[in-house]
Amino acid sequence: MEQNPPPISTAQMEPEVVEDIVELPHPPPPPPPSVRKPPVILVIVSLVFIFLFVAGIIIIAIGTKGKNQTASPQLPTATPTSSPPSPTMKVEPKWKTYISPNKDFSLDYPLDKTLFIDTKDPSIEFCDIGKGIVSFEIKDLSVVVASQSAEDQTPLSWVETYCPPLLEQDFEQGIIQDGPVSGLNYTSPILNVTVVQKAKKLYFIYALGQTKEIMDSTYQPMLSSFTLTP
Repeated sequence: MEQNPPPISTAQMEPEVVEDIVELPHPPPPPPPSVRKPPVILVIVSLVFIFLFVAGIIIIAIGTKGKNQTASPQLPTATPTSSPPSPTMKVEPKWKTYISPNKDFSLDYPLDKTLFIDTKDPSIEFCDIGKGIVSFEIKDLSVVVASQSAEDQTPLSWVETYCPPLLEQDFEQGIIQDGPVSGLNYTSPILNVTVVQKAKKLYFIYALGQTKEIMDSTYQPMLSSFTLTP
């Protein structure tokens, strides 16, 4: 006889329930005290303090600059009348009037020898021979002579003549060739020569010792205009 298998229990057919234990993550630990953010009120107070500090510096700088600008214009006008004269200030020269012995003419000339012509010759010396007339020697000049006529005593008549460049020995001998004056040729010793500058023109005043054949007078003033030869 066949034996029947034992009956299967339904209890054995039910699946086993496996209980899975799910572990929840742990909450993050609290941050350390140094990483914590400062309160908003503290940030606002700090910003306000910094702003006030910068604004104060700006206001002080503007005030100091304004005081300097208002005080500086008053410096030049403090004592304008008490300022010393400038060393480069031009000093007007002193002038003196020369009157001829016959009172034929007069001429103003400066006493300041710095106004005289610059001959660039250190051998030329200036000296006062009296009456403020400066006597000196000069070389290599062309001269245009304006003289009084030797034939009469009329007021000074201007006769322009040309003389060649003067030589040094002429002055050493005290003789100059004046050229034709009223149709006469003669030589006259020069007793003194005076340089005069007026209105940007150079003049020389000298007294001529006339010979008795031409004029019976001791001195005759002459006025000449000299220009340097190129």
